[in-house]
Amino acid sequence: MSVLLLKQESLLNVFCNEVFNVDVYEVELRFSVGEPALSMDEIDDKLYESGFGDALVGHGGKGRVSIALSRQAASEQELIDNTRVLIAKIFPQATWL
Repeated sequence: MSVLLLKQESLLNVFCNEVFNVDVYEVELRFSVGEPALSMDEIDDKLYESGFGDALVGHGGKGRVSIALSRQAASEQELIDNTRVLIAKIFPQATWL
């Protein structure tokens, strides 16, 4: 991640903490979409259309995906749980790695 992005992320964390009294958590989740016919572009499109446009998305081949994101949440576990629910809606056959 570039220095500029790290500085922006740090400022966002401070702003959210002081103004909204919420924390911003960073998580990375890995999963297999479970749909071998989907191309990387189709996977990216589905994620983008479902609100993951700001997430870093990596592909490991054969439908394996890694997403890294920063979000406001009450806890890190809440962010993980909410993200897993959303991924399951986007890719019903997804399995977690």
